[in-house]
Amino acid sequence: VVSARQGLLFVTAWDGLHALVLSTGVEVYHVFKAIQSDVDETERFTLGTGNERLRLLALSPVLVPTGGKELVVFASGPFLYGIDAATGVEEWQLQNLQDF
Repeated sequence: VVSARQGLLFVTAWDGLHALVLSTGVEVYHVFKAIQSDVDETERFTLGTGNERLRLLALSPVLVPTGGKELVVFASGPFLYGIDAATGVEEWQLQNLQDF
């Protein structure tokens, strides 16, 4: 997702959220969010092991204008995060989302 106001491109990957300068691709910040689990790495990402719901979700982020600023909202595992688009500071976190 792109923020014209910030001139940034926001991309999610296995290791969280990356904010890149739209014109150059230079990374401005990285918000690391990954699953904390004792489940084996192979099982965590393999369907049919019974641990599919623990897999990291790297969905496309959404840009939400709120209170005079923009929040980047994205999911990682069973968590939903709201990150200040300009600074990369976590504003909020929802956890224990059932049926995510």
